[in-house]
Amino acid sequence: MGVHVHQILVVGDKAAHGEDVTRRLSAFFALEFKDMQTAFEGAPQPHTLIDIDLGNHPALLRLKEWLKGKPENAKIIFLADRASRLQEARAYALGATGIIHRPVDRHALLAKLRDSETALATVGAAQEELPPGVVAATDALQSIFYAGWSGAPVNSTTIQRGSDAIVDQLTADLPAEMLDMVVHHHELLDGSGYPHGLHGSEISDLVRIMTISDIFGALIERRSYKAPLSGDAAYQILLDMGPKLDRDLVRAFKFASAVDQRSAA
Repeated sequence: MGVHVHQILVVGDKAAHGEDVTRRLSAFFALEFKDMQTAFEGAPQPHTLIDIDLGNHPALLRLKEWLKGKPENAKIIFLADRASRLQEARAYALGATGIIHRPVDRHALLAKLRDSETALATVGAAQEELPPGVVAATDALQSIFYAGWSGAPVNSTTIQRGSDAIVDQLTADLPAEMLDMVVHHHELLDGSGYPHGLHGSEISDLVRIMTISDIFGALIERRSYKAPLSGDAAYQILLDMGPKLDRDLVRAFKFASAVDQRSAA
């Protein structure tokens, strides 16, 4: 085991944390303990062990920013309570590369550090080999999870970037018409739809048909938050949407939906 594996920066928010870690690990690793405030004056180290209160939201926001400055291929290991899935989720949202449970165990820590010798050597190449859509989607999900527990607003730019990357990747495998329907079936003729705010002639006939069908289906289906509407009531809502939908297609849809409902009965 190389010397650098033995050198670990321990970051804690209580002196007792540092004392416990030092007592358990000092015979096996070269430890440098710093409280969070002092640690923030420098940078994360290639091997950093973090033992803090994962419910302290203001401190966590600053910790997340600090960890963005970690060295390439750094190993950032958090201590968490064994029974707390929430703590583990928060640690990974902050940038953890690994988690070990309290009380700290040298064998568990050593396993994480040894893993860095083999896995981290190829992690950069492995990420480069992942499709852009997967990488962007992962970033988007991490952003959503982090916002969910921290109370911070969701970063819409990250979400849009992830969506665009996924769509770009699917262009390669789906017919253009099919992709158009998948992406744009929430667009409306008056420009009030999403995700791209298309207007009028920018929306193809196939997408217009899909939009009408999707809305009608959602209205007549039973959902956990609502009872299903009758076919007549659902069709009236389509009519009431006026210029948002293609009027000619809505009229044609009345016959198609009536036939479908008779068949289902």
